Amino acid sequence: VSSPAVTIISESLPSQLFPGESPLGRRITAASPEPAAWMEVVGVVADVWTIDVVQEPAPYQLYQPVSQDPRRGIFVALRVSGDAGPILPSIAAATADVDPDLAVRRLMTATDRMGEVTTSMFLIVRLLIGFAALGLFIAALGIYGAMTRMVAQHTEESGLRVALGAQGRNVLELVLSAGARLIGSGMAVGLVGAFALGRI
Repeated sequence: VSSPAVTIISESLPSQLFPGESPLGRRITAASPEPAAWMEVVGVVADVWTIDVVQEPAPYQLYQPVSQDPRRGIFVALRVSGDAGPILPSIAAATADVDPDLAVRRLMTATDRMGEVTTSMFLIVRLLIGFAALGLFIAALGIYGAMTRMVAQHTEESGLRVALGAQGRNVLELVLSAGARLIGSGMAVGLVGAFALGRI
């Protein structure tokens, strides 16, 4: 293409390259080991979020006309009103009408694409929930074992207290208070560890 090379840049880029100045009409080039291909800035657009929901918007983006930057494949985003699912076959048919040699692949809705991106995240969440449930089960077994051992150790003491006139309620309170201290200390340590690991 013989027309001058042009580009549209993201709004974060001018503040780094041309602070306090208008970037329109300025010439920039992409950093690459190849010979510099200078392009004139003809527009500025907002920073764009990537399809990966955990990534911040890319701060430095260049947009070039397809005719000046031909590629083997491109992504096209189309906004429609209503459900996009039934329209997908029509998009493929319309593309074939324009150029039968154009191969259209992976037509999908934004919801389906987001599902692809977040699948690994949901898998990790499920694994974490499974490990948390397993840890809770093991902790419950540990508490049960510790309480059983503690009650067994205090059986003679409890019998002596009852012989001296203590009520069953008093013995129960003694056992529950000891168990509460055990559980409370375990919960405190567990919460601190959970907070630290949650931040990671």
